[in-house]
Amino acid sequence: MSGAFKLQTLLTLREQAQADAERGLREAINRLETLTIEQQRLGAQAQGLQARLLQVLNGPLLSRTAAALQARDQFIVRLRDDVRQSQQQLAHHQQGPLAQALVAESQARQALLLANQELELLNRHKDQADLTQRKSAERREDHAVDDWSQARKR
Repeated sequence: MSGAFKLQTLLTLREQAQADAERGLREAINRLETLTIEQQRLGAQAQGLQARLLQVLNGPLLSRTAAALQARDQFIVRLRDDVRQSQQQLAHHQQGPLAQALVAESQARQALLLANQELELLNRHKDQADLTQRKSAERREDHAVDDWSQARKR
């Protein structure tokens, strides 16, 4: 296997690694965007439930009968449970899937940066090898011309 072929093969592999890293970053960004939207939805839901609870707690009593007061109290208990559950979902989502997506996105950026650096280094090496090969070919050509000139003089 010639050196140029090995270098070209390695260059092709690095280009594929860079493309894979780009694809991985796109997927990580898309996942993060999806989970961020979900986090916003959960936050809005928790805020809405909290606002509804405050509205009920601060609202006027429509009826002072025992049955109405008991129904209102049960509604408040259910609403508080919903608020607590909604806040737990929000916190769980933020600490779980959203945090994992942030880490994955950061790792994907690092992988792409590394792939770009490796490809750039390999391209510089290939350019240097091409330059060396061109100079060598020019020297061989110059020697051939000199040899031809000297052979003609004889």
